[in-house]
Amino acid sequence: MKFDEILKTLGDFGEYQKLQYLLVCLASACSAWHTYANSFVSASSDHYCRLLENQTYREYSPLKNCTIPYTIEDSTVEWSKCDRYNITGRECANKNLDLIECDNGWVYDYSTYERTVVHDFDLVCERDWMKQLSKSILPLGNLVGAIVLSQLSDSFGRRPIFFISLMLAVCVCALTAFSPTYWFFALGQFLIGIATTGIYAIGFVLGIELVGPKKRNFAGMVICIFFAMGYMLLAVIAFAVSGNWRQLEIILAVLTVPFFLYYWFLPESIRWLMQKGRYDKAGEILQKAAKMNKCPLPDNALEDERNAQKKLEEEMRNNPVLVEKNFTMIDLFKTKNLRWRTINMSFNWFANSFVYYGLSVNVTSLSDNPYASFFLYGAVEIPAYLLTWYLLDKVGRRLLICVFMVIGGLSLIIIAPMNNTSLDGLVSFLALFGKFCIAGSYAIVYILAAEIYPTPIRSAGVGFAYFWAKIGAILAPLVLLLGDYVWDPLPSLIYGGLALAAGLLVFLLPETKGVHLSETMMEGESFGTLVPESVRWLIQKKKHDRANKILQKAAKMNNVVLPDDCLNDEKILQDTCIEASCTSEITFCNVFVYYGLSANTDSFSDNVYTSFLISGAVEIPAYILSWSLIDRVGRRWPTCIFMMIGGMALIAIAPVSSKSLDNLVTILALFGKFCISGSYAIVFVFAAEIFPTSVRNTGLGFASTFGTMGGIVAPFVILLGDYIWVPFPFVIFGGMSIITGVSVLILPETMGVPLPDTIEEGERFARYFFNVIKHVCRVCLSDWLIPGKQLIFVDERCDSNYCDTQWGIKTDTGIDVIISQCLALIISGG
Repeated sequence: MKFDEILKTLGDFGEYQKLQYLLVCLASACSAWHTYANSFVSASSDHYCRLLENQTYREYSPLKNCTIPYTIEDSTVEWSKCDRYNITGRECANKNLDLIECDNGWVYDYSTYERTVVHDFDLVCERDWMKQLSKSILPLGNLVGAIVLSQLSDSFGRRPIFFISLMLAVCVCALTAFSPTYWFFALGQFLIGIATTGIYAIGFVLGIELVGPKKRNFAGMVICIFFAMGYMLLAVIAFAVSGNWRQLEIILAVLTVPFFLYYWFLPESIRWLMQKGRYDKAGEILQKAAKMNKCPLPDNALEDERNAQKKLEEEMRNNPVLVEKNFTMIDLFKTKNLRWRTINMSFNWFANSFVYYGLSVNVTSLSDNPYASFFLYGAVEIPAYLLTWYLLDKVGRRLLICVFMVIGGLSLIIIAPMNNTSLDGLVSFLALFGKFCIAGSYAIVYILAAEIYPTPIRSAGVGFAYFWAKIGAILAPLVLLLGDYVWDPLPSLIYGGLALAAGLLVFLLPETKGVHLSETMMEGESFGTLVPESVRWLIQKKKHDRANKILQKAAKMNNVVLPDDCLNDEKILQDTCIEASCTSEITFCNVFVYYGLSANTDSFSDNVYTSFLISGAVEIPAYILSWSLIDRVGRRWPTCIFMMIGGMALIAIAPVSSKSLDNLVTILALFGKFCISGSYAIVFVFAAEIFPTSVRNTGLGFASTFGTMGGIVAPFVILLGDYIWVPFPFVIFGGMSIITGVSVLILPETMGVPLPDTIEEGERFARYFFNVIKHVCRVCLSDWLIPGKQLIFVDERCDSNYCDTQWGIKTDTGIDVIISQCLALIISGG
C-alpha cells in the first residue's frame, strides 16, 4: 500500500493521532513557560538611590525627601531614579546642592516582585539596556536552534533531538537559578532559546505528520491554544513565588522533568524512518496505530513504499540526471513574483513576531497587577485562535491577516495620545485587544507561508521567513527602550504602524484558500497572478508558452477557440525607441500649457474661487467631446485642432489685456483650458498606441518624463508676466500649443490600427504613413489638385496591400490625402 492510502485507512485524526498530538500540545505549554519566563525574571520595579546600608524602600519618607530630587507634574510626584543630592548623612539637603549619580546602589520596591534579575544585578539607569538585552537573547537562541536542531533532527531523528531539548531546558533552568553574574544568566537565556525551539517545533512535527489533511488546520490551532494555556499558567506560577526569579527558574525546571515520561509513549516519526529506509520499525509503529484506531493493516503494508524507494535509488545510481536539483534560499529571488512574495512574506513574519513578542514581554508594565495582566494576555489568545480556526476556510488567509493586523495596529496607535493616568484602563484594554488581533494573524501567517511557495523551495521559503520572524523578536524588546529614553508611547506607535503596514501589504500576496499547492517552480511563479503579464511583452521576450497560456485562458473566457500553436509564427526583433522625440514634445507641451493655466487661474478674474471652479468645470465637456471624437475622427486631428485653436485663443489674450476687457480675457483663457484639456486626454491614448510592444513602456516613460518637465517649467514662465509683460505667459503657452498642434501631424494615425508588436512593425507603420504623404505631395505638385483622385502607392520596403490589410490604412483620397495636399501647396508656395 502507498503511504497516502495507509493514512486514509488510519483516518485523519484517530485515537492514536489524538493521543500523540495531546502529548505534543502539553509539551508546547512547557515551551511557553521557558519562552516568556523572562517577562517576570527581568521585571523592573520602582527604585531610587541608596544612601544608608540598611535603608528600605518607602514611597514617602523624610530621608527620601531630603536625599532624592523630584518634580511635580499634574499633582504627581516624580522621584529621580538615577541621581541624589551630594550629602553623606541624615541631614536634609539644601536643594541647591549638586546632584551625583547613585554611588551606593539602589533601594528597590519589593512589594510586587520579591526578587528579579534587575534587583540582583542592578540593571537600572545606565545598565537598564541590559534588562531588554536579556529578552532579545532568548529569540536569538530560537534562531540558532531552528538552524542547528532542524539539521540534527533530519540526520538523527526527531525523537532524540526532542528529548535532548528537554534535557537542555531542565539543566539550563536549574543552573540559571544560581547565576552569579548577569552574563552567566544571559548565556542561560540563549541556551533556553535553543531548547524551546526543539521542544515546540520538533514536537509539532512529530505530532502533525500522521494527521490527515482535513484536520491539519484544526491541529495547528489546537497547539496554539495549549501554548496560550502555558502562557497563562506561567502567570500563576510567578504569582505563587511572588516574582522570585530564582525560585521560578527552579520550579520550571522541575515541571519539565515529567515530560521525560514521553520516552515510553512518543515514538519516532514514521515518515523519517521511511526516509532512512527503516521500514521494519516504521511498520511496528503503524501496526500499533492501526490497533488503537481499530483499523487493521496488513503486515506488509509498507512493502510498496520499500520497493518504490529501492527502485528510485537504483534508477538514480544508473542515471545521475534523475537526481533532483537541490534548491536553496537563493532560488527564492531568481524570479520576479517569488522574489517579491518572499520579501512581502518575510516582512509579514517580521512584523507579526515583532509586535507579538514586544507586547508579550512588556505586559508587566501595562497595569499595577502584572500577574493578572500577563494571565489575561495569554487568555485573550484562545478566542483569537478559535475565531481564526472558524474563519480560516470561510474567509481565506489574506483577508483575515489584513483585518487582524490593521485593526490591531490601529488599536496600538490609538494608545499614543492616551498618556493620562485616568485612561489607564482604556490603555490596557486597547493593548489587550491589540494582542488578540496579533495572535490571530500570527497563527495564520504560518499557514499562508507554507501554502504560498512551490514544493521545491517550500522549506527554504518558510525558513527564510522564520529567520526574519526571529529578527523581529530580537529587536522587539530593544524598541521598548525608546519609551524610556525618547517618548513613552513611542513603542506602541512603532508596533501599531508596523502591524498596519504589514496588514495592507498582505493583499499583494495571492490567496491560497482551496488552492492546490504549487508543485514546480513555474507553477509557483505564476500562482496567484490576478493581472497577467502583457501578452505582447511576453512574445517580445520570446516567452511564447506563457503568452499562449494567457491567450488560451482569454479565448476560453470569451467563448472563442484559438489553435494551440497560434504563436508559432511570431518573430521578435531587437528593442529600440521610435517616435519618442515627437511624442515627448507633444506630452511636454500639453502638460506645460495645462499646468501653467491651472496654476495661473487666480489671474483670470478678481474672484479666484469662481475662476478656479469654472476652470475645472470646463474640463468635463472637453473630455466628453474628446471621447466622442476619438473613435470617429481619430487621434491626430482632434489633438491638432484642440491645440491650434486653444493656442490661438491664448495668443488672442495679448491684445485684449485692457482692464475693460477682463471678461473677454477670462473667456479666452477658459476656452484655452477647454481645448488643452481635450488634447491632454487624447495624447495619453495616442502615445500608448504609437509605440511597438517592445518599447511601449519605455516610450511612455520617456514622454512622461518630458511631460513632468513641462509641469516643472510652467509655473516659472508665469513669473515673466510679473517682470516683463503681463500677457507674455499666455503668448508662450499659445505659441507652444500651435507649434505642437502642427507637429502632431507628423505622427501616424492609430485609430482602428492593430498595435505594432515588434520594432520592424513599428518602423513599417511609420514609414508607410510618411511615404503616403510624400507620394501625395508628388502627385499634387505634378497634377495639381484633382479631388477624388485614386492614389497608387509604390514602395519597395512596404507593400501597400500588406499595409492595407495589416494596418487598415486606406490609400483612397480622404482626410489624410486632402491635408497632405494642403501641405504640398504650402511646400510649393501655391
